[in-house]
Amino acid sequence: MTFFYKMLQYVIGLTYMMRISDSVKEILLEDSVVIEAMQRGLINLSAYAKQIHKAVEEKTMKPVALGTIVVTLSRLTNIIHTQPAFHPKVEIASLSVTPGLGVVTYEKTEQNKVKLAGFNSPIIKGKDFFAVTESLYEITIICSEYVKSTFIKYFQQDPMITINGLVAVSVRFSLDYIEAPNTIYSLMSALATRHINIIEVASTYKEFSFIVRQIDMDKTVRALDAYSRK
Repeated sequence: MTFFYKMLQYVIGLTYMMRISDSVKEILLEDSVVIEAMQRGLINLSAYAKQIHKAVEEKTMKPVALGTIVVTLSRLTNIIHTQPAFHPKVEIASLSVTPGLGVVTYEKTEQNKVKLAGFNSPIIKGKDFFAVTESLYEITIICSEYVKSTFIKYFQQDPMITINGLVAVSVRFSLDYIEAPNTIYSLMSALATRHINIIEVASTYKEFSFIVRQIDMDKTVRALDAYSRK
């Protein structure tokens, strides 16, 4: 009876530890800043364990020793260190700026889809910035302001929204990054740390464009240039 009781306690203990491990991992995966700090060796595990202690107990619905959370975090840190960089450095091959852009958005209806397919304006030149995005409910066109005016006349209806005074800051990079996780995240973080408002984005196979307001153009260029020189 004593042996059975001890074995039962052992099994229950394992289950309890698994629940703690899962809850800590779940909390950790919701905090990208902490994950990156762990990869860089900048996180104080004891301090972070205190910070998430209450959340772990709420998820496990049981009292949890602070030391148990620290041990779990230590194990997770070892795993995180073996994974690819959370914030990889993307080598920017070139950077270009296209000013004088506008955005126009229409509701995605069958009529508007037919109109969009039939649009063929000779005013769109070879080097003009032109991007169309169809989501589930909307159609957005990013193009030169003079092309946008033609679009509005062609559609013969008021758009949901129209924005002028925009700039596309575009970066080109190697094909090697197509399959690399967090490539876009890493580029966008260069702007996020400077609180630059991104109005829209557009991408192709090796090019990613940030659509920002004219007043944010210099700040965006400087941010990406500083990123490329790290």
